Amino acid sequence: MLNAVAGGLVGALVGLGIPKEQALKYETEIKAGKFMVIVSGTDEQIDRVQQILTRVNPKVAQEVVV
Repeated sequence: MLNAVAGGLVGALVGLGIPKEQALKYETEIKAGKFMVIVSGTDEQIDRVQQILTRVNPKVAQEVVV
């Protein structure tokens, strides 16, 4: 089941405009047990989300892709 979800994820990410090579890297990370949060909003809103995630887990700040 996870492979089907991850495979569908690559197509969905490419559909959002993420290059296939990057989407495949995300797929690998998700299969390894990591998670992905996709945020859409103004620069201010995205900054706020980054602040919240960093406060919850400072390691997240190292892995944020904008």
